[in-house]
Amino acid sequence: MSIANDGAVRGVIIDKETNKPIPFAEAILLQDNVKVGAAVADHRGIFIIKPAAPGHCELETISLGYETVQTKVLVESYITTSVGTVKMSPKN
Repeated sequence: MSIANDGAVRGVIIDKETNKPIPFAEAILLQDNVKVGAAVADHRGIFIIKPAAPGHCELETISLGYETVQTKVLVESYITTSVGTVKMSPKN
């Protein structure tokens, strides 16, 4: 993988019920079910995965006590792709 034309993926992870950030949630980027990048959200729930190889990916967000969320994302060369706000539901 060459980082010469890679992009990045960013977003914010929040609790679906309280709308509060989920600090230290993990964002994992997968291509063809292979982990190609990951990041841990900061205290504001913000994460950025870089470098991220261009192509169709699956973003998986996980955190203890929450349901895993999967989001499809298209990573483009030289661009930071925003997935916006990822809302995670507490496990019952």
